[in-house]
Amino acid sequence: MSLPGRHAESGESRSTPSARQPVRILSVDDNEMMGEALSRWARRRDDIDVVGCLFSGEGVREAADREHAALVLMDYDIPGTDTLALIHDLTHAQPPRCVLVLSGHSHGPEILRCLEEGASGYVSKDNDFEYIATAITRAAGGEVVLCPEAAAAIVGLM
Repeated sequence: MSLPGRHAESGESRSTPSARQPVRILSVDDNEMMGEALSRWARRRDDIDVVGCLFSGEGVREAADREHAALVLMDYDIPGTDTLALIHDLTHAQPPRCVLVLSGHSHGPEILRCLEEGASGYVSKDNDFEYIATAITRAAGGEVVLCPEAAAAIVGLM
């Protein structure tokens, strides 16, 4: 399993934003209302900057590179997208990207697979924006972030 904040093969650290600069995030969610709500909400914060919203899995890596996104906030269920392959691609890219999965459901096996592919965490769409903001900044800082529902789902596999 890739450790959050470290590139799996090289041991290279992911870029972590300084305390003064906002975390540059790319939102990837087929639910346009969710992406737009997140962007509007983030405009009122000084610690998060939504640099782009994509509504499909196409062009995610290119957009992350172009916009210098430190973190990709990505829905798990995007039609036509191999989410696990995309997580792997992003977290093993040069430079590696931090990926935080945002999902409407918390199934233990899929959460584990996301973490195995290098995701830095898994949060629920049922969490409020303040919780998601904290998860974003913690994940960008190198921490593993699991919402209580995701943690319970993983424990339930044991």
